[in-house]
Amino acid sequence: MTDCKVAVVVVVVVVVAVLVLVVVLVVAVVVTVFVLVLVLVLVLVVIVRGFWQAVLFRGPKAPPMLLSLLLSPSLMLFLSLLLFFLLLLLLLLLLCRHIARERSTIAATTKT
Repeated sequence: MTDCKVAVVVVVVVVVAVLVLVVVLVVAVVVTVFVLVLVLVLVLVVIVRGFWQAVLFRGPKAPPMLLSLLLSPSLMLFLSLLLFFLLLLLLLLLLCRHIARERSTIAATTKT
């Protein structure tokens, strides 16, 4: 009986450790994707601003008010956050779809 309790405790500890590792890895991937999206958006803003000043105005003139508003860093941060959360939602939907498909496969397998 004691060996059984020890085995159960070991299994529970291993399962909890694996779950914690999976959560840490998922958080790391989510943070990495967010940082990459943010850096990409900021690089695009810098490129567009430089292109706007160099090519369209042929000098360091100020862009029109609407474009200046569209290229503001706070708006870009908001749009990158929005894009990040939309990607996260898409990932969650794909995960739910995958889980539903696995459940239906398991249910079909156990019925036969």
